[in-house]
Amino acid sequence: MQSYQMWLEDDQKEFLINHILERRSKFMITMYCALFGTVLTNMINLFDWKYLRIGIIWNSELSVYWIAVTLGFLVMFCRGIGRTFGKNSDYDCLKSDQYQINFRSVAGKLPDSGKYPYYLKDAYGNAYQCAKFLDWRNARNGDVILCVELKNGAKYALVPRT
Repeated sequence: MQSYQMWLEDDQKEFLINHILERRSKFMITMYCALFGTVLTNMINLFDWKYLRIGIIWNSELSVYWIAVTLGFLVMFCRGIGRTFGKNSDYDCLKSDQYQINFRSVAGKLPDSGKYPYYLKDAYGNAYQCAKFLDWRNARNGDVILCVELKNGAKYALVPRT
């Protein structure tokens, strides 16, 4: 059993990056759709097809939709930048090797919420997200886990190779 490791091995890093990309994909698709809706309704709002003239059309139904989609996009963008995407996100920290790893003993599990994320606790009381459900389910107190703590504070647990 390995007891020391400076960096994540390539397959471990690849696994965590794919895991993070998979978890953020729904958010990113929704945000891109909101951006597309904002741009599309803005174009329709600025160009009147009926009279073929350029100008701002105040179509109340379309304007309400445009305001709702634009606000939705802005809220998603502000909530996601630095967390889900962009500088200091989990993906960015892993790609630029801004993390620390340690081997820790499992001291318990947080209760099963029935859906992701699943957390393991170490002896110091820190909670780490398990990237695999089976790792969480099969973890026993005293088992050794590889704990990855990103620069932004996110914590992931992997079962080390034997």
